Amino acid sequence: MLGRQDEMSFTLEDIKDMDKETYEELKALEEMDEEDIDSLEFTFQTTKEIIGGPPIDTPLKPGGAQITLCKANVKEFIQLKVRHNFYHSIEKQLRAFQEGFYLIIPARIAAIFTEDEIFSLLCGDKNIEISTDWALWGVKPEMMVLWAKELRWLAEVISEYTPEEKQKHLMFQMGQKRIPRGGWANSGAKLTFKPHATDSLPSACTCGKELKLPHYTSKEMLKKQLMTALYNFEGFAFS
Repeated sequence: MLGRQDEMSFTLEDIKDMDKETYEELKALEEMDEEDIDSLEFTFQTTKEIIGGPPIDTPLKPGGAQITLCKANVKEFIQLKVRHNFYHSIEKQLRAFQEGFYLIIPARIAAIFTEDEIFSLLCGDKNIEISTDWALWGVKPEMMVLWAKELRWLAEVISEYTPEEKQKHLMFQMGQKRIPRGGWANSGAKLTFKPHATDSLPSACTCGKELKLPHYTSKEMLKKQLMTALYNFEGFAFS
């Protein structure tokens, strides 16, 4: 997108979250012993199946059809395969996207930013920090007084989150994996409490980015039920 594809180095880890099936196949290939790799009789080319027509073989590098895959070059094969799948095979679409992107942000301005900065602007910050400044959750001062005990418990639970639990909380409450650029203050998060004591699970309205907590009688109950929700929700199951 920034016109720096010649500088790009593709690795297997780059596709772990985007294409799990291909990642697992190539990971298994990387871990094979020499005898198993030799038995595959692969060359440095990739095959695209065409419905109603013959398959199309594309070399991953010049002369790829004559280069046999072996343990010594398996890492190069994987790197070229990832580059082909996520750049060369969709180069036409990427060019079209780039042209549209430059209509919004001119190339001379986009060139100022690094890839990580562009990614952060478009997709949000990958470093998740969940604020316990309840004003940023839309909690009014009088409610902070009324629910002081519960807010303290929730703050303590959040402070104990692992990175995985932070991401699960974000997905549960907002349906997203990253916080917008600018941090929690720009997240639009909301927090409300149900007035009556209960042991039911928390719920969330992802469209409104709202977490709804029952009135729990202890921190232990709050943590138990919140974790149950974070680790077991599917889609809008608790909304």
